[in-house]
Order: sequence, then structure tokens, then C-alpha cells
Amino acid sequence: MRLLVTGAGGILGSAFARWASTPPHDLIHPPEVHAFPRASLDIADAARVAASLDRIKPEAVINCAAFTNVDAAERETWACRRANVEGPRVLAEACAARRCRLVHVSTDYVFDGEKGSPYVETDPPAPRGVYAMSKREGEVAVLEACPEAVVARSSWIFGQSGKQDFVDWVIRGLRSGGLVRVIADQRGGPSWSEDVARALVHLCTQPAGIYHASNAGSCSRAEQAHAIAAAAGLEHRFEEVPASALKRLAPRPRNTPLDSGRIAASGHPMRPWDVALREYVQGRADG
Repeated sequence: MRLLVTGAGGILGSAFARWASTPPHDLIHPPEVHAFPRASLDIADAARVAASLDRIKPEAVINCAAFTNVDAAERETWACRRANVEGPRVLAEACAARRCRLVHVSTDYVFDGEKGSPYVETDPPAPRGVYAMSKREGEVAVLEACPEAVVARSSWIFGQSGKQDFVDWVIRGLRSGGLVRVIADQRGGPSWSEDVARALVHLCTQPAGIYHASNAGSCSRAEQAHAIAAAAGLEHRFEEVPASALKRLAPRPRNTPLDSGRIAASGHPMRPWDVALREYVQGRADG
């Protein structure tokens, strides 16, 4: 399968960028990946999108491009909407015109976190904050412009890239010798970029609609931090605080584990988050 992947400079897109040079051996039929960072392909630029699709002629497009700085989105509303709403709409229109499958990546933040149990695909979204609202609008725009598209929601993605993720932040903080402040009352589902990437490839051949694609299970940020420390063999030095103590600009949903039952029923179960996290941390180049 020939894939065109956008947002290849981000944490999730970086997994596909690595596949472009070293296809994953655990896939029976590794995809042919053409990975584009934002500098090479701005998905809101209709002319460049059309030219790229016509040149590559992909069987599927996986959109990992997004504005993901939740606090900055409150200040940079235009840039956030351009990346998360207008860009996905342009990409969806181009894919629909060429009858090309589109898999668009979304987020657990489309929910308000008040349900009290894992969210399924049919739960009504209730986004809070500019970032969350833009991601929900992007979902709607994609499915309106390209009804045969797939929207894949994931959460708390970590993995190797040029950007710092939560794992990097925790390990660096512990190695600095001080206490690391971590949130105790925000829960979600940590998801390894490599596992999510494999799920997205699977979804390229599944029926259209919304799927949740996160590693199984859930934890608090504090629990995730303790698991990172254990996997890295570092002393646990944490100060557990409520989310309100950080006084961040944008609201965060407090409880957004995703139920990935639909993708499991399609033949691709997601493994537990702690198993994936341990493999990632212990396999990191910096140990």
C-alpha cells in the first residue's frame, strides 16, 4: 500500500517518517511511505496538496498534521484553526475528488472528561477550549467533505521524535535531581506512536467512520510518571499535584480514557499502555 503521510515532523508522524527508510518488519505487507513534514506540505494549501496527491498517487492519506500546543491555541486561534480545521477540510476535499482513502487523526480532547468511564465512538463530543473545539470541527469537516474517510482518535501520544514528549520530560526532570511535579487528577490513555501508527495503517482498509485507537487501559499522569521511572530504573521523586495547581491557560478534560473496542472488533486490538510504555522506555537510545 502506498501511503502519503502529513505532519511527519510530529511525534506520531515521526513514526511514519522512520518507516519510509526502514519499513517495520512485523507487518506482513509493509507500506510504501511518503512522509511530509509541514515545511514540505502545508495541508491548508490546496494547490500543493493537489500536486502532491497527483504526483505520489497514494492509495491512502494519513493526516498526522495538527496544531497541538493546547495553551498556545488560546492565543493563536487563527493558526490553530488553519491547521486543525481548514487544512483537514482541504485534504478531505482533495482525497474525495481522487477517491483516495483518508485517515484523519483526532484526539480524546473532543470530550469534556465528565463521563466517568471510557469514551466510545458514539458518545457526544463536548470540547472545551480552542484546541479541543478546533479538533472537533476538523472531524466534522473531514467527514462532510469525504464521507468515506476514517477519523481516528488517540490520546497522550508518546514516542521518538525531534520534540519533547511526556516521557522525555519526566526522565530529564528525574535526572536533574529535583522533585518532578506531576498531575494526580487527570486521567487518560497513554499511547505509543508506533502502536498508533500500526493501527492507522489497519484503518486504511476498514469501513469509514470514527474509531478510537489508543493503547488499552488508563492511568493518571502521576501513575504514568511512576511507570516511566520504573521502566528507566530511576528513583521516584515526584510531587503529585492537582491540575489546578499548574494554572495553565487552556482547560484540560480530567478523565478521557478511550474505549478502542471498535478497532479491536475489526481485527486490530490495542495492547496495554504499560506494556507499550515499558518497551519504549527500555529501548530508548539514551537508556
